[in-house]
Parts: sequence; C-alpha cells; structure tokens
Amino acid sequence: MPNNVLEKFIVAFKEVKQIVLWRLTLTGLHKNIAIPSNVHIVDWLPQNDLLGNPKTRIFITHAGANSQAEAIYHGVPVVCFPLLDNDQAYNSKKFASRGFGLELKIRTFEPDELLAAVNEILTNRKYKNNIMKSSKIFKSSGPSSKRVAEMIEHVLEFGEEHLKTAGDQMEWYQFYMIDVFLFVFVTGFTCLYMSYRIAKSISRYCLCSKKKTQTN
Repeated sequence: MPNNVLEKFIVAFKEVKQIVLWRLTLTGLHKNIAIPSNVHIVDWLPQNDLLGNPKTRIFITHAGANSQAEAIYHGVPVVCFPLLDNDQAYNSKKFASRGFGLELKIRTFEPDELLAAVNEILTNRKYKNNIMKSSKIFKSSGPSSKRVAEMIEHVLEFGEEHLKTAGDQMEWYQFYMIDVFLFVFVTGFTCLYMSYRIAKSISRYCLCSKKKTQTN
C-alpha cells in the first residue's frame, strides 16, 4: 500500500474509539509510519472467525466475493473500498444500495470521509438492521448439504421433467437468439441502406436542379 494511502487510514483510525484489527503486510517503505495504540496490524487473521465475533462492529473491505458472503452471513455492516472494477465494484455498490454499509474510493478518499463513514455506521442502526435481515434470509435456506440431499430425493421420487426449462426444447439458433439478432441486423441494415439511397437521390436531384438553374 502506498504511504500516502496508508497515512490516510492511520489518521482516521487514530480518531476511532474502537480497536482496529488490520491485516496488512508492512514493508521497508512503511518504516517511518507511526501506528496508533488502538491499531493492531497483523500479516494474517482469521477473517471469518472475527466477523462471527459479536464484538465486531464494522468490516472495512475491498468487497470481494468471499468477503461479501462472510459479511452478510454474520450480519456485519461494511465500509467498502473496491480495488478492481470487477465483482468488487459491483458488490460495493450493491452493499451501499441495500443499506448494508457505505462505499468510498481508495484513490480519492480523505481521512475525515472514512471517519465519518465509520461513525455513521456505528451510530445509525439501520445498517446493522439491514444486513442482519439479509443474514437471516441467507441462513433460513438451511445448509447446502441438506438442500442437495432434498433435491436428490425429490428427483428420485418425481423425476426431472418438471424441472427442465423451456430452453431445453428450443433449437440452438433460438436458444442463442441468433434469429432475433439476425432480424435486428437485417432490419437495421435495410433501414440504413434505404436512408442512404434516399439521401443519394435527393442529392442528385438537388445537383441537377442547380445545374439547370445555372444554365438558364
């Protein structure tokens, strides 16, 4: 992590009243960074176990797939710093839109913004309530092994025909919508071609009229 970004986190965490557990590998580039007494930096930590601890109040994350699932399962509100424009960016926006937490930009955030986000989640119960509701929904489906066993028993008893989608009965070109794309392409090309021919005819007519006028 670049020093300027690291320092922003340090400035914000210094003002936090809670203990901050931070998984971070410090290098020689960070030797001049002063770590506040409430911040504990480690090379590795059992993330899932920590999120399952009832004393965990906030999870600051890059919003990867595993982090997303663990945060929802344990019902811990988040502050998201997506690092990549893939699933992390999508997950981060989903968290924010559903009221599970807040999103900040790693390249442009300021310490006071991070501190404000932490305090907002600590003091506003809605974030905890929203993600706890999602956690209960997530857990209500039961263990995956149980669902698999129930589905196998269901198929053994009733067969699988009623579970098949209509796509199984479609021709390959219909399934991949080749016929639709072809229709759109032909229609679009025809319209463009007709527009071109009409514009060309109008242009010729105008040129002919101009020549006749000049001749007269």
